[in-house]
Amino acid sequence: MISAVRFAGLAAAVFLTACATEPPQSPAVAAGGNAELAAQIDSAELQAAAPLGRLTAAETATAMKRRRSSLSQLLQPQLARGDIQSLELDNERLRVKWRAGVLFDSASAELQPAALEGLSRLAKWVRADGTVVVQIVGRLAGADADALGERRIAALSAFLANEGALPERLRAQLVDVSQRVAHTQGGEFEVLIVPVVDGREAMAWVPPALD
Repeated sequence: MISAVRFAGLAAAVFLTACATEPPQSPAVAAGGNAELAAQIDSAELQAAAPLGRLTAAETATAMKRRRSSLSQLLQPQLARGDIQSLELDNERLRVKWRAGVLFDSASAELQPAALEGLSRLAKWVRADGTVVVQIVGRLAGADADALGERRIAALSAFLANEGALPERLRAQLVDVSQRVAHTQGGEFEVLIVPVVDGREAMAWVPPALD
């Protein structure tokens, strides 16, 4: 079951997903499902984003490679310390995964001071770019996936917005991974940077396939 919650002041949706009990979709099925979801994206979101930039389909792959290089340089201190576990380009999306425990302390929904510099840099980079949507994914287990998880992902979304990321280009979802054989204690948080491509703008707002 998936439910969506709008944060006050943020055009961001939190999806509580019991995805661990569902079989993985094949790429063909996932692609078709994404197309259907894209057709349901609120037109108000697209209208709000209309004044902002887009990439053409022809330039997207090269442009996202440049963005990966730019963001890697910007977040080099966090990568060097190991705060950021990985920063990868995957299917024309940038995936920035924070190491477990870096953003939040145990049983807390308050962002840790050590995480703020990297998040602030990311938010300002996103604002300056103007051609991407930010998809935040929190993977949490047990009690962390309930009210605490919602507060954490709300805090992360709000901080990015306050630091410059445009609220109308923020989406967030919370995934309960309790039933997986292995999961990371304290949860994992990942930020996906998704390009807005001319002619298929709505696809940037579609929740990512969850692994």
